[in-house]
Amino acid sequence: MLEVVLPAQVRIPYPATAFAFQHQQIWVRQGTLIFEEGSQAHRLETGDCLQLGPPTDCTFFNPGSDPCVYVVALVRR
Repeated sequence: MLEVVLPAQVRIPYPATAFAFQHQQIWVRQGTLIFEEGSQAHRLETGDCLQLGPPTDCTFFNPGSDPCVYVVALVRR
């Protein structure tokens, strides 16, 4: 498990190759996170959780004016 603090208005690209052999879930603990998974965009608010699908290029984006805090749970396949 990894806790991340994403500053306001920051966008982080995450290539599919970075998690090709991992199962991941995202849990937002504070703020808002826009998670772009391929052509899909998921808006996650405090308390929301998202299980990632098959590896595809992704982007983490904090659209808010405050930091977004989220946890990424990783399990190797």
